[in-house]
Amino acid sequence: MKFKLICLFLLLFLTSCNTDYLNISSSSPNINLSSTEIFNAITKDLTMENFKSLNDEDILNLYAIDPKILIDYTSNIPRDISSGEEISIFRLKDSLNTPEVVLGIERRISELEKEFRINKPDKYDLIKNPYVKVFDNYVVFALSKNIETLNKNLENIFK
Repeated sequence: MKFKLICLFLLLFLTSCNTDYLNISSSSPNINLSSTEIFNAITKDLTMENFKSLNDEDILNLYAIDPKILIDYTSNIPRDISSGEEISIFRLKDSLNTPEVVLGIERRISELEKEFRINKPDKYDLIKNPYVKVFDNYVVFALSKNIETLNKNLENIFK
């Protein structure tokens, strides 16, 4: 009975989430780049904040994503409390786990929205327009004032 309630809750939550920003692209060629290589490529033209890289425990705590479903990931949050920028790239072992990762990102967005509203009102525009994009077995999440450049660089990788 408990399992059925959890499944029902997840179904209701997933169907109620605002995923208008979620664009899925599965027509990209087979890319075999690490998440770090993609991070470096999409941020090459940008001056980045002083980021802190997350570890497995952080990924589980902040995103509720089990690192065991990932080949690798690069997840960076700012060291400086005043910066609202964040970039995470998840490379999944199986693209069937994409909804789980997207749900974890939405959880993170929800938590950050509360924090931004109270502690970072000047950065609130970043959280109102999160960047979440899926390419085959990669999921990219970014909060950045340079979304256009990030997107252009990503599109160049996944042509």
